Amino acid sequence: MAVTKPKKAVRKSTRVNYGSHIVRLKVGTGDRLLNIHEDLLCANSRFFRQLLQKHRKEIVGECSICHEDLDSEVNNITFCRAKCGQNIHVTCIDRWQASRPNDTTCPMCRVPWKKQENVYPVSTTAGLDPRAVQLYIRWLYSEGCLKINDDLEDDLCFYDDLFNVYLLKALMVAYKLEDDGFKKAVLTAIFDESTEDLGEASVKYVFNDINNYMLQDLVLCLFMTQITTGWFTDESSGFPDAFVKE
Repeated sequence: MAVTKPKKAVRKSTRVNYGSHIVRLKVGTGDRLLNIHEDLLCANSRFFRQLLQKHRKEIVGECSICHEDLDSEVNNITFCRAKCGQNIHVTCIDRWQASRPNDTTCPMCRVPWKKQENVYPVSTTAGLDPRAVQLYIRWLYSEGCLKINDDLEDDLCFYDDLFNVYLLKALMVAYKLEDDGFKKAVLTAIFDESTEDLGEASVKYVFNDINNYMLQDLVLCLFMTQITTGWFTDESSGFPDAFVKE
């Protein structure tokens, strides 16, 4: 009697593997596209995981075609985007479809195999700043190390309220893309790296340009720690009415 050797269980790695698929994010009204690996993005952003990999199953077990282990450190892995979310080796599904030119269905659920588009526009109405999104992408690839000084351009410095606006825009990215890790990193930078008190530019960005009550509450709390007696009488005229009333 033949003895079947049991497969060794593959422990799920905590290390994020980039995968082979690149998505291109269109942010703002310009034509610039920001490239990022889909699996890296979806491992961190709940917004994009819901948008791009809503039905994807956990990457464990074996490939449905070759029955070898699903190990993303050894093989590139894709999944059925149309319905079942089953994970399959990229090379396996390519061979499967090449051998069945008239049958491009998923080998598991038999729904037509859906290839993912590679451009995902982020609506300008979301209030996302392209430079802040670029900071987010660099943070993802640096495995959680936020090196803001490497991203500063000529119009930004640590001693200017525009730097605070830049950090608030990055925090807006964290909220909109639902990434708690990036939110924590940006909040740490706001408290530890910014050397300039919040000013008129920061307040106007939060209260006039966007509508996010969490950022408004944060700015209010920070601002209240820095104002002095008589501020409302002497200096509040240039600030938004909604801010002053709060």
